[in-house]
Amino acid sequence: ASLPGYAVGLIRTAINALPTILVSSLLFNGLFKWAQANTHFCYETNGSYMERKIIKGMLVALLGKLLGLVSFGLANPIAIWFKQRFIVNREHFSYIKMKFNGTIFQSYKWFIWRLYLVIVTAGIYYPIYLHKVNEWSIIHSHCTN
Repeated sequence: ASLPGYAVGLIRTAINALPTILVSSLLFNGLFKWAQANTHFCYETNGSYMERKIIKGMLVALLGKLLGLVSFGLANPIAIWFKQRFIVNREHFSYIKMKFNGTIFQSYKWFIWRLYLVIVTAGIYYPIYLHKVNEWSIIHSHCTN
């Protein structure tokens, strides 16, 4: 029994993409940890860090890419919400835990039309889109007591 051509193509694509996904996930995880370790509040020079969850981080990245691919971009706001919630909920600044309070509906309000604007402008709007993702994440990140 042999596999259909489309199944072979999907398997080959997944195998070829695996090294890129692993390297980029580990690199971005390292950059996030570096940013947390070098961010300090109240003039304190210690206590900021990010909890290590490498496997969960790779799963969040893979799920986000898969959702965006399967839904033709309609699930990208959900993927952004998952990713930002995952990152912010593991941040600690000066020993104070951060909490992300953004919702999926707010994510759609902010990002769905901007994503299609990136497509219409052939990527010219992409830097502004990334800025809006960071802005939305910062607006909805808070310290817990």
